Amino acid sequence: MSETDEHLLAKRRKEKLEKNRFKQQTLPAWRPVPSLKSSLIAFLIVGAIFLVIGVVLIQFSNRIDEISMSYDSECKGKDVCEVTLTPESDIPAPIYVYYQLDNFYQNHRRYVKSRSNGQIGGGELTVDQLKSDCDPIVTNEDIFEVTGIDHSWDPVNPVKLDPKAPANPCGLVAASFFNDTYKVFNGDVEIGIDQTGIAWETDRDKKFKAPPNAS
Repeated sequence: MSETDEHLLAKRRKEKLEKNRFKQQTLPAWRPVPSLKSSLIAFLIVGAIFLVIGVVLIQFSNRIDEISMSYDSECKGKDVCEVTLTPESDIPAPIYVYYQLDNFYQNHRRYVKSRSNGQIGGGELTVDQLKSDCDPIVTNEDIFEVTGIDHSWDPVNPVKLDPKAPANPCGLVAASFFNDTYKVFNGDVEIGIDQTGIAWETDRDKKFKAPPNAS
């Protein structure tokens, strides 16, 4: 094929593409013109669908038994406080417990940054390595100086802690965790609490991983 023939073939292809109905936006299309009747029917159908969905959601919502209790005034000024929340009727399983904290806006820059991602990810870091990330709580003695909580003894194992050793975990975030606990009873019988599946696998095995020598 000569150069002239190739040029003519390319020219025909270009002309064919320029006349393409898709490129010229002349493909057949349905352009509905709403009338009073069609609009009324459409609104009734959509309204009926959402009405059914709303009724179903209300039915599921009405099956939920919810009770709440504010106990901050009862526990004010107490180191240890125990309160009892008793429902008026039996609550079918499963039972979920949620906490609502008001005026707990710990979004200060210094607080948010006072943590070591390397340490809580399973690393064993020295005091010097933690200083820049965890200030002002870097060592075990810093916990008492900042929070007033005695951490001279390990709360899990009866082992004397070195006051100069790195706090594990270190930082303000770890020193101000929410530590309320709860138990569920059916009469005088305690009901076991399922704590499985409450954390993402990536958080448990990577982001918040225990150090290698942890028991």
